[in-house]
Amino acid sequence: MLLWCVLTTALARGVDPVTTFDYTGDWDVGGKALITIARDARGVLVVRVNVPNEADDASATFMDPTGCLRFSTRGRRSAYHCLRFGDPDTLLDDVVFEGPNGGSSEVFVLHRSTPALREAARRQLVDAEVAGNVNGLKTAELAYEAAFDQFVSVPLWPRPLAGLNGAAVRFEDPAVPPEYQQIGWRPDGLVTGTYSVDVSADGVDFTVNGWQDLDGDGVPAHWQASRLENAHRVTPEAVR
Repeated sequence: MLLWCVLTTALARGVDPVTTFDYTGDWDVGGKALITIARDARGVLVVRVNVPNEADDASATFMDPTGCLRFSTRGRRSAYHCLRFGDPDTLLDDVVFEGPNGGSSEVFVLHRSTPALREAARRQLVDAEVAGNVNGLKTAELAYEAAFDQFVSVPLWPRPLAGLNGAAVRFEDPAVPPEYQQIGWRPDGLVTGTYSVDVSADGVDFTVNGWQDLDGDGVPAHWQASRLENAHRVTPEAVR
């Protein structure tokens, strides 16, 4: 009875009943994702996962008697998570991914995030978004040229440069320029950047552009790629 009282009290507070550490707060997954654990209006712990190029994924949780905080995520692959404390500022996330030929597992290390670390991680995530989308557009152009023997100029979308402010917006919209459909490219989830493709006058090369303005100062950071070059920053690292 005493053990059950200790466990139920710990579960109600949202702490690990083995170590009594508090799960709530922000956690950084090596710059690859941001995880926030908080309470909803009913007092239930909810995990919100922010991964580059994907919409936020949120899941209610439950804690088993061993102190494993369990939740699931959808994303590109469904996964089941078990969070355990390594120390008060470190979580170990034992993840089992679903797959067509059976599951796979991996362990991730999460560190409790400070405001400075959160901002650095957020910027790293957004940088990864823009560079990844620029490379994705490059791949789409190369595939289209291999099939139809030409590259396609693609208008700026989803916002003008002056409209960039660091906020993530939907890419999908009835007004999406048809050139994106023509080359068969769409980003995954929300985007903070804006994108275009310019084809050279002789038609033998192209330049993919991606911009973002995290600090909203009107001076966007700029990435480019071409037929022979992968995504790279054009502006200095200090430009955010």
